[in-house]
Formats: sequence, structure tokens, C-alpha cells
Amino acid sequence: MASWDLTRRSVLAGAAASVLVRPAFAASADPEATIAVVPEARTRVSAFLSALDEDLRAKAQFELGSPTWRTWNYFGLNLIKPGVPLREMTETQKEAAYGLLGSVFSAHGLEKADRVMHLQDVLAARGDSRRSSENFSFAVFGEPGAESPWAFRFEGHHLTATATFMGDALIAVTPSSFSCNPNAVETGERRGMVALTDEETLARTLFADLEGASARHALISDRAYRNIRTAAGREDSLTALEGVPAADLTAGQTDLLWALVETYAVDHLGYSIADNQRTRIRTGDRNAVHFAWAGSNREREPFYYRVSGPTFLIELGTVDREAQHLHTIYHDLDRSLGRHVLAG
Repeated sequence: MASWDLTRRSVLAGAAASVLVRPAFAASADPEATIAVVPEARTRVSAFLSALDEDLRAKAQFELGSPTWRTWNYFGLNLIKPGVPLREMTETQKEAAYGLLGSVFSAHGLEKADRVMHLQDVLAARGDSRRSSENFSFAVFGEPGAESPWAFRFEGHHLTATATFMGDALIAVTPSSFSCNPNAVETGERRGMVALTDEETLARTLFADLEGASARHALISDRAYRNIRTAAGREDSLTALEGVPAADLTAGQTDLLWALVETYAVDHLGYSIADNQRTRIRTGDRNAVHFAWAGSNREREPFYYRVSGPTFLIELGTVDREAQHLHTIYHDLDRSLGRHVLAG
């Protein structure tokens, strides 16, 4: 195993450990607009920017509200996203970058990101020399200040995470995606690794458990959609509720549905961020949450699903015929990119 990989694993382990031992966040000052107050995030973004030389800092920072800010993108032909990629950082700079990510992510979230990133190395080992787990970039938007809006984004192929702040107040954690290709690694050094588990297993189990009218209403197409619909600039394109409403599900099916939602919206986040997100996704009419399915429910065959609620939208689309190339997205419908607070 390459030495850089061992170093990055130790950095991730250190970041995860710091998440586990840090003090709890302060209570939300404005529950209508704020997810949690996270003073350490601003401390860590300052440490990250201070660790960069002048050229890298210029490369790392963008205007909040700029086209770069609005055009998040975890897929496409451009494998290296805006910002400073890990491959251009020293180990000290990487440690500061992961520390920033660890101010929002849980240890579980950091490990999940690491799995997605390592899939790029799996593809590189198969002969695609463009791929590398070091191609993932950190970008900062705005000037982090005590009362000013700012954000950071960690993004690369099949991974995007944006955290938007007003001073120390975290106001948005979407768009967010952990995607993969392949989901299950069957050969090579990473053999046996599965990048995403609950995203597929919970949804397949839920759809398989539906019967009668519930199953008919849930199935919106016999053919799977080959990608997500709500990419950048189209976050609001799926406003109509389709599928079966939670009101028509059994208690066990409802539990599966909410476990699936929390997989996308809660599980990768740390401490009171996760607690407040759990409360957030359950606001409004919980019985009005809809689950929609398209395609097959046989293993290794293409499928698509969508979960729509009063405050969120979740999608998963399979891009390949064997259902190993998965694109996902989680949106907070009102707070995406902090638009409930930020003008423009």
C-alpha cells in the first residue's frame, strides 16, 4: 500500500477521533433558520486557509453566490472539481482540510466518504489513469466572519458535501451526495468493500414488502430512470409528489422509510447537527412523504427510487446495467445552499 494512502488514513482517523471527543455544539440560536451553532467550524476553516500558501489560497476561495457556488457537480467528465485537490496539499494542509470536514461530519460520515474516494483508486487499478482518491477538492466560499455568510464544499467524482454558515450558525447541509462506481468491489486490493449499503438494501426491502394498491402506486415506471433528475440548477424540478404516501404504509414499512431517509439526511452528520436534522426531516405532514420506485427489484438490475417529503427530496438512479454505478442526491427543499437566509 502506498505511503500517501497510509498517511491519509491516519489523517481520517485523527479527524474522526476529534469529532468523537469535541464538546457538544451550542444550542441553535434561531431554530427557524439554523441547524446548529458550530463555532469550531469557523476556527477550522481559518486554520485550513492559513495553512495554504498564497497561490493555493487564491485557488481555494470563491465568492458566495458565484456560478461556481451554484454549479455543484459530483459527476461529469471533469474529474477534478473547483478548489484545491488533495493531491496538491501537504500532509499538514490535508490534516487541516479533514479537520474542517470533521466539524460537520460524524466518524461514520468520514468513513463513508473515504470508501467513495477509494473507488477512484479501484478504477485506476483497472486501467483508468485519470482516477485518484487524491483528486477530491476543498473549496471555501465567502470570507468566514463572526456574522458573515460563508460555506465550504468537499467535492470530487461521486461525492459532494456543502455546508453553509452564517457566522458560527450552520444553516444548510445540502446538496449532499455519496455515490459510487462500483458499489461492490469484487477484485483487487479492495475486494469485499461495499461503498453504499443501506441506500440500496433499505429501499429494495421496502419496495419488496409493498403489496396490492401500495405496490401499484409506488411503481412509477417499469423502466429505471438512468440518473437523478435534480442536478445543479434543477433542484426544484420534481415538485409533484409521486408514488405511495407514508399514510398507506404499515408500521414496519414506515420504519424502513424513515431509516432510508436518515441514511441520506442524518447518519453522516455529527452530534447536534444530526439531532436537529432528524427533527427537521420529520417536520410537516409525515404521512405525506411519498416513496416512488422505477425499474426492477432484482439484484444487479437497474432501478431508481425517490423519497419526497415536506422538507426534503432524495433520489437514487442506476447508471449502468448491473446496478453498480449509483448516483444519489439529498436536497433540503427550502434550505439548499442556504437560500432561506441568503439573498440571490
